[in-house]
Amino acid sequence: MEKSMHPVIITILCLVLVLPLLGDETRDPVDFRKLATYLIDLDGWEATGEAEGQNISMGEFKASEASRDYQAGEKSLEVKIADYTYYPMVKQSLEMMKNFEIDSSEKYVKKLDVNGFVSVLEYEYEDKDARLVVFLGNSILVILEADPIDDRQEIVNIVQQLDLKGLSNL
Repeated sequence: MEKSMHPVIITILCLVLVLPLLGDETRDPVDFRKLATYLIDLDGWEATGEAEGQNISMGEFKASEASRDYQAGEKSLEVKIADYTYYPMVKQSLEMMKNFEIDSSEKYVKKLDVNGFVSVLEYEYEDKDARLVVFLGNSILVILEADPIDDRQEIVNIVQQLDLKGLSNL
């Protein structure tokens, strides 16, 4: 899948929205093998392989992530589940950008609610690339990247097939 989206902006938005939901204590992330069990077969999409993942540790920073790729005709989709720990001082510096949104002739970045979870949708009009990040409140993020997507609601419908409630309870 071609990565033409602006990952820095969306990553900052993700951190800004999720950090206030987290406590100040750090913990070990959920093992990627456990996260991978939530990467199920999706209606209308064919998985192009098994889920892959990794656990990462560097000093106080610890993370795990699992991902799986899917195809539906000419459309491609990557679903990633990530569990990140963070430095509390980052929370303070990004708190100011909580309500950041973009609506331009090139793209749309908007905060929305997906099954009760704070989410950010980024959609590029010309390329029809979409990225949806769902914050599960306990440091777990669900990230979907798809192209081409004709209707921005399509990526929201895809993520609703996942067990977001189960992931939020890990």
